[in-house]
Amino acid sequence: AKKYKEITGSSLPIDPVSGDLKEHQTLKKDVNSRNSSVTSPPPRKVEIKRSRGKQPKLEGWLTKCGYHINKYLPRYFQLVDNVLLYHSARFKGSVRLEKSIIGTVNRDEKDGIYKFQCQTPGKSLTLGAHDKERLQVWVKKLQEVVLEQKARSVNATPKHSRMWTMGAAATSSDHSIRRNSNHDEPPRHFQQGFLLKEEPRTKNMRRRLFVLFNDTLSYFETELKGNIPLVNQESTVTATVESPSLPSTPTGFDFLRTGFKYRFTVGKADRLYKLAADTDKELRSWISHIETAMSGRDGSDSVTLPVLTDDLKEYMAQEAPTGDVALVFTDVQSSTKLWENRKMEMAEAITIHDGILRGLLKRHRGYEVRTEGDAFFVVFGNIIDAFNWCFESQLQLLAAEWPENLLTYPAAKAEPPYWAGVRVRMGVHLGRAQCRKNPIHLRMEYFGPVVNEADRIADSGHGGQVICTKAVVDELEKAQREGKIESSLLKTDWLGKYPYQGVKELMDIYQIIHPRLEGRGVVEPGRFPELRIDWTLPNAKDATHYPRKLQQEKKS
Repeated sequence: AKKYKEITGSSLPIDPVSGDLKEHQTLKKDVNSRNSSVTSPPPRKVEIKRSRGKQPKLEGWLTKCGYHINKYLPRYFQLVDNVLLYHSARFKGSVRLEKSIIGTVNRDEKDGIYKFQCQTPGKSLTLGAHDKERLQVWVKKLQEVVLEQKARSVNATPKHSRMWTMGAAATSSDHSIRRNSNHDEPPRHFQQGFLLKEEPRTKNMRRRLFVLFNDTLSYFETELKGNIPLVNQESTVTATVESPSLPSTPTGFDFLRTGFKYRFTVGKADRLYKLAADTDKELRSWISHIETAMSGRDGSDSVTLPVLTDDLKEYMAQEAPTGDVALVFTDVQSSTKLWENRKMEMAEAITIHDGILRGLLKRHRGYEVRTEGDAFFVVFGNIIDAFNWCFESQLQLLAAEWPENLLTYPAAKAEPPYWAGVRVRMGVHLGRAQCRKNPIHLRMEYFGPVVNEADRIADSGHGGQVICTKAVVDELEKAQREGKIESSLLKTDWLGKYPYQGVKELMDIYQIIHPRLEGRGVVEPGRFPELRIDWTLPNAKDATHYPRKLQQEKKS
């Protein structure tokens, strides 16, 4: 290596994945004399259309044959506009998601990024990103894996059964059996991309490449090794299918399955890069995107690699309610204090909470508009479906199996038969909201005064309480007269006229009570504290329950 540097003026290109020189084949260029010099013509400047921070059109794993070393090694490629970027990757570690707890996304104001925690029996990871939506995709995927693992453990064959050792050596570990049996099969779960990872000692956030393969989350330290400009009428791309390129899988790269036998070359006449894809589908996708980048088209007609589950397809095809709709906002009471005092338990509790609320939406034809932290915004086509969802959610939250230590904290204390676990406030409003489809994810978005009113009304309630407006009560009474619901099913209790930010007139607010929750209260059975109202609003003095103390102060 020292001699090579003296002659060429550059270090020997040893890849960090395998740093032993003996593993590599001989250099393509012969160095015969200590005094010889190796020079190359200055590179011609090529215009590279690339925007800082722009999302790649395609990214994933390929193997690349070294220019000086004739050996294929894994590289992570990103296609950004008309440039192929490639990164070397050094395996840093991995965690099994079995019995893990996946937290929710929260903003770290100090670092200015979004973070969540992945807590496993052996290791705790704090992961983050600047893009909240992209981070939430990761959280949802990891939670899906954890829930699947829980279901598998419940339905698994007992450990004493012989089925655990059939077809495998008795000394083989469960991890190795699982890895080998699934090595040639499509993964149940697969996701990859860059995230920020908090270092345990320094607490600094480092950029790492994460790969989720089935129930294993691996992470790699990467280094940008170079780029391949794709120039119109100068660059070429050709494909061949040969024997596997990798005789063995490098440490940490268990998700590489076929040995990258689908080879292709890309570049210009004076410099061709030898690459290989994992599957025929990936090969076609890369070639299509590269050809599009070379031609200067926008890439809208390129082959993509969509990963759409049946649930996601159904979610994307769901018909959104329009016209007069029932709007429901929910929120967990005292969630900030619960996170501060019961961090581990809250991570599991939010998973339970989200599973119950989201799981009941399909049954009651609810349309999930958005979630933020532990808050849901849901729209229904009619009031009956809205209240069925609200109260079935409240009853299932009450009956859920919460972490024991969570139930010792006052905001989630178990007080049978009306209280147990997180306490969720709900507000229901009825009106004609403005709506439009989001051009990116094609889901319906709702906005306008009626949405703002519904949000503020829900926020004024208390955990475990369901409140609504007069428009909702009028619709309920109409449904009762028409025989659509039993008159004894729900009880309405007028709370008074209240002021809300951005609403000129005072609003009549009612509490809706389910027969099985009639004794639920805080001040006394069946009674909650006064609504959480901003009494400094201009029209607050005309409200039904304007505080006497403020009246006396104004008079004086």
